[in-house]
Amino acid sequence: LSAVRRAQPMSPDERRQAIIAATRPLLVARGGQFTIKEVAEAAGIAEGTIFRVFASKQDLMHAVVADILDTASLCRRIEALPDVPDFTAHLTALITLLTADADATHAAIAALRLASCEESDSSARLAHGGHHQGGKTNFHKRITQVRDAIIASITPWEAQLRLSPEQAAFLIQSTAFSALHFVLEDHPLSDPALLAST
Repeated sequence: LSAVRRAQPMSPDERRQAIIAATRPLLVARGGQFTIKEVAEAAGIAEGTIFRVFASKQDLMHAVVADILDTASLCRRIEALPDVPDFTAHLTALITLLTADADATHAAIAALRLASCEESDSSARLAHGGHHQGGKTNFHKRITQVRDAIIASITPWEAQLRLSPEQAAFLIQSTAFSALHFVLEDHPLSDPALLAST
């Protein structure tokens, strides 16, 4: 009986989020080059269950990308960084978070660009910055929200900064984002601790 109680069916929203969560690492690791069968195996469900939630692989991909580009989760993780007495240690943890997010973001954008080659013009709009027509504005809004979280995170160490917190946050965010950019992926400054000390 306890096993039956534990196996209560998921709500539609929980099922949707579980499928997105199972797909996210596949998309980050391989862009759009994953199969619905692989998603089903990762989620522990039948392929047909996925198609009852998402009309197509492209719809699933768009939902995963929207999840990756959701700012709230990253901002909460920045806010929840543990208190440390040393600014460089704090900065290392902050840059580690940001580079992991940049990795996922690059993968999401690459997957959308691939999808735009295979889909209609509405997907092409998606590939250029977001999940609806206002995508470019949304992407800028996301960058600004994350930067605000960075500013709040480094303000306690303002006396140690040679720049204003706003300028420093811009530099930190830009550095973390470019650390995993495909054009610069072989550069020797990708270690968060080295970036923080620099």
